Amino acid sequence: KCRPPNNRNPLKTEIEACTDYLDKQIEIIQPSVISPLGNFACSYIFEKFGLNYDKISAIHGKTFSVNTLLGNIHMIPLYHPAVATYNPNTKSTLLEDFKSIKKIIG
Repeated sequence: KCRPPNNRNPLKTEIEACTDYLDKQIEIIQPSVISPLGNFACSYIFEKFGLNYDKISAIHGKTFSVNTLLGNIHMIPLYHPAVATYNPNTKSTLLEDFKSIKKIIG
């Protein structure tokens, strides 16, 4: 939900500091689609919902479905949009992956 100083990877304690808020938001909103952006968000969301997680480059743009007490939720992991800033070649991939969301939500 936020990026540490100097764009470094977040520490485990920093990730844990945000997860209670995220969990509560998911509980309140009860989304039918969750699209975690980037490696750390994907790792947390996949673990939370009992999905096997591989690196983001292997699963981005793919749809994973999970049945929960909140109903069926589609997970569509995406590269973090900042990746297109650092690597302009990924912009077209990111845009195609966002179309995966549109297909699910109609």
